[in-house]
Amino acid sequence: MERESKTLTKWLLYVATLWGFLIYFIWYCVNPKQPTYTIQEFYFLRPNPGNYTPTSNSTRLFSFKLEIKNPNKQAGIYHDETSLKFGFGKWILGEETIPSFYQKKGGSTRQMEGYVNNANKRLRKKIDRTISNSTVELKVALVTKIRYQTFGWETYHRGVNLDGCIRIGSDGKILGNKKKITLHHT
Repeated sequence: MERESKTLTKWLLYVATLWGFLIYFIWYCVNPKQPTYTIQEFYFLRPNPGNYTPTSNSTRLFSFKLEIKNPNKQAGIYHDETSLKFGFGKWILGEETIPSFYQKKGGSTRQMEGYVNNANKRLRKKIDRTISNSTVELKVALVTKIRYQTFGWETYHRGVNLDGCIRIGSDGKILGNKKKITLHHT
């Protein structure tokens, strides 16, 4: 009888351990890590001084490069349409929309370049003057929804709302040693 109870105890211990691993595995698959969004390059485009006329190229305000990294080794990510809004003080400078796409699992990285256009001549001149005299702090907000795909199974949509500050020097580029701006939760 004593031997049967030890065998039953071992068997129950094995079953509990198996259930523990199974629960951990399911939890790991259902709760993947969120992708990181980083502005890698940023360049404020300046028109020719004294010769500002709104043409197709002169409305470009700045260019940027966005890097999206998927840290998950087990889950791919479906990104819905992603909206990036750039602001200066109380003004919205412009918005760039990135079409939806799928990002593979295994730590993949995707880089995208974009331009923000703004034909507001007065706002453009104000930013030009501010940048040439000192530094400017622009705010960026990113809004999207993502779904994870693990072993052929997709999760529900999860909202992503991130923001960050970009300090621009008089040369029109990111100021300081930190040339990459990682966006964080609002």
